[in-house]
Parts: sequence; C-alpha cells; structure tokens
Amino acid sequence: MDARITARLWAKVDKNGPTASHVADLGSCWMWTDKPNSAGYGCMRVGRKTFLAHRLAWRACYGVIPDGMCVCHRCDNPLCLCPKHLFLGTRFDNNQDKVTKGRQSSVVGELNPRARLTETDVLNIRALYAAGNVTHKELARVFCVSVASICMITTRRNWSHL
Repeated sequence: MDARITARLWAKVDKNGPTASHVADLGSCWMWTDKPNSAGYGCMRVGRKTFLAHRLAWRACYGVIPDGMCVCHRCDNPLCLCPKHLFLGTRFDNNQDKVTKGRQSSVVGELNPRARLTETDVLNIRALYAAGNVTHKELARVFCVSVASICMITTRRNWSHL
C-alpha cells in the first residue's frame, strides 16, 4: 500500500481507545476518529473508491487480503483498526464469530422493534393469499408494506416461526 495512503489512514486513528474485556491481553482499541459509515465502520476514500478503514489497516500491516476473505474484529468494535484485534475469516467465520459472541439478534416477530406487522396480520396475509382471491400487490397496499415483504411472508422466508 502506498506510504501516503498509509499516513493518511493512521492520521485518523487514536491509539488510546478502550480495551474490550475479552481482548484485554491484546491492548487498547485503535479508534477511527473520522466519520463512520451508516453501518458504524470507518471508511476512507482512495482515488475514486471508498474502502473500509479496518481493511486498509490490515493491508498496511499485513499485506494483501485474499479474495473472498473478511477482515474481522476480535474486539467487536467496528471503529477499531488495531492490527492485533483484526483477523481474516470467511463470511461464514465472521457470522459464526457473531453468533458465538452473542451479537446475533434472536428477537423475532412482533418483539422485533422494526416489525411493522403483527402475528395476526401475518396469519391473515397467508390465509388471504392461500384462498387465491388477492394478489401480493393488493395485500401490500392493504397492510402498508412492500410487495417483496408480502412475497417473503407467503413463501415463509419471513415470519417462518409462525
């Protein structure tokens, strides 16, 4: 990686961040101090492309990231760029790490704060669609959700616990 890009990257990092309890032996997080993206990760433009800051940190310290690999955080801090806290893994590894550490949401149905429908709504949607008298588009309009949401409900890809 170019020395100018590396210098720009580290200029936006505070190396005296918090220490995560499960990585205390690895030292403090190195916190990205510039604006994070909508997912909470640091990002930096290089030329016409935007890169995740922790991926740039990996490249600066360890070199190329193999195709298909994620740069994961041991500290679970998306703004951390500390090389000791980063490791390579597949998407599966990254998701398993999330589940193992209890960061996978298990809130389903109406208990999910983002749910726009009730369990009764979902059961009614399935019954109406199964009766064959109504289309996905009509159901979407009645229940004020997208056609895609209705399709996911009727095929049991969403609300599968019902």
